[in-house]
Amino acid sequence: MNVDFIQPIKGDPKGKALFTITQVDVEDAEDTTVNLWRANDHDHLQELYIKEHTTEDDTPNDDYIVSQIEEDWGLIIIPQEIATFK
Repeated sequence: MNVDFIQPIKGDPKGKALFTITQVDVEDAEDTTVNLWRANDHDHLQELYIKEHTTEDDTPNDDYIVSQIEEDWGLIIIPQEIATFK
């Protein structure tokens, strides 16, 4: 089965599973987004998501971003595994 995705898939191109990540905008629901991600599992997905949203400089701002992502994970940043690759 061949599938063409309209939306780009972020994450690890060799990941074993396909996920959606819904980012809920609690202030304006119309700004809620859903993105496709590829990762091996939920922990790998969170690592990739954090890497996407931080710099390699390990600044205090990055520490804040990481803690905010970890706090919001599963609440307003909602991952959902939707497929596996064989």
